[in-house]
Amino acid sequence: MYYRTNLTMRQLAPLFGCSPATVCRVIQRLPPLLAIEPTTRPADAVERLWIVDGTLIPVRDREVGASSGNYRFSANVHVTIDADTKLVIAAARPVPGVRARVEHAFARMKHYKILRDCRQRGSGLHHAVQAIAHMHNLALAA
Repeated sequence: MYYRTNLTMRQLAPLFGCSPATVCRVIQRLPPLLAIEPTTRPADAVERLWIVDGTLIPVRDREVGASSGNYRFSANVHVTIDADTKLVIAAARPVPGVRARVEHAFARMKHYKILRDCRQRGSGLHHAVQAIAHMHNLALAA
């Protein structure tokens, strides 16, 4: 309920008949339990941050592109870079219409109001996004 409504702890406490402190403790314990945690890595593994993004490129070939709102026909090109070195790790083959699916998934995830204005500190946002992604996947599987 906290993720869906983004109510404050003072607002949630009367709904559940408990104190705001109890709501705070539950909210702080719950996200890591809901989040999809990656498997443990060896201690000597180096953690790297990769950034994946895509852009629409206008094309004239109708077999490669699809009709979109930005251009008459465009293709999506996705690139993965290393955040530290800015080197390109991979460039995906251009695909028509894929980006819309990702944007729709983000839009469905933003139905949880906590992703519109997150008041959590530290790794709270990370856990919130992982938990909402997990709940989103559960809703699609049901």
